[in-house]
Amino acid sequence: MKVKLYHRHYGVHTLEKEIDIKGKFKDYYIPDNNCKKYEQPDDKINEDLLLENIPEKFLSVKPNKILLTREDKNKDGSLGIKDTKYFRSYSKYYDCFVLEICREY
Repeated sequence: MKVKLYHRHYGVHTLEKEIDIKGKFKDYYIPDNNCKKYEQPDDKINEDLLLENIPEKFLSVKPNKILLTREDKNKDGSLGIKDTKYFRSYSKYYDCFVLEICREY
């Protein structure tokens, strides 16, 4: 599965680096099956598995300084993951790094 690390500054995302890690998107992604059609889903990512499979030197800063997102199924952007265990809460999306989990197509 592809993982991309961006630096976000004033809303502009600049790709810093990307890597392929072990597993598929479905291994990491935990969907919100209770989400209504027009609500923002409360999706989750298996953060323990993600951090286990990302090489130690890949992240530029500690996970609590990085927003976690997942690629939208329409491939037209990303959705932030809220209520994370190790990563920065998406409600605090100021200038920072963003780790995007990409889908397979």
